Amino acid sequence: MNPEMSPETTVLVEYANENLQLKIDNARLRAELQKLTPAEDAPTSGE
Repeated sequence: MNPEMSPETTVLVEYANENLQLKIDNARLRAELQKLTPAEDAPTSGE
């Protein structure tokens, strides 16, 4: 981690990295689920 960064910035960067990792995991799991689920039975996402 960059030593010049404030503790607040460090926490924000850690949160951002964690959020990005979760998004990557989520996308990977969604892709696996799509492979396992027939298209007509796939639940619609709540977005």
